[in-house]
Amino acid sequence: YWIAMRRGGYAYLDVSEANYRWISYQLPAGKYASIGTNDILETDSSLYIASSGLGLWKEDLKTGIFNSYKKSETDSKSISGNYIFYLLEDHQGYIWVATADGGLCKMDRTKETFDCYTFNENDVNSISNNMVLSVFEDSGNRIWACTADGLSLLTEENTFIRFSKKNGLPNNVIYGMLEYEDELWLSTN
Repeated sequence: YWIAMRRGGYAYLDVSEANYRWISYQLPAGKYASIGTNDILETDSSLYIASSGLGLWKEDLKTGIFNSYKKSETDSKSISGNYIFYLLEDHQGYIWVATADGGLCKMDRTKETFDCYTFNENDVNSISNNMVLSVFEDSGNRIWACTADGLSLLTEENTFIRFSKKNGLPNNVIYGMLEYEDELWLSTN
């Protein structure tokens, strides 16, 4: 089991042995190596690590080599925020990245590029807030962004449908989402 730690990197808990074994790791980030991690996603050959301010990190599990993905003002295909809350791999193999202030990003793992969706106050079809606390894919393969100002459903046209207290939600801060017996369940303030 991979475990994200608020301070001091991340860890692996090996439960395959009679006595559990705990192995600690840190990002190869120099003086920032002990920065916290918020989420970890293991794919077939890589480990993706959501950091608290140092962007997205990828470790190749075969070679141990790290790559980092950080916001760049000069690269429109870079990640849009360096503080990352949550990671999700969808049914097509894209990595969805929920950022604290840069909206929601979709990573193409093959090209190592990002398409990011950010809030635009002049566009009612944009994501509802740039603070995305988590992201969820439902059984219909729809992507939902849980934000600090409501829930946003990504459409096939790459626009969003927003849901808020105006639509009956108990609160606009949406922390997470689950699906159980064809019903969607939310955690809010």
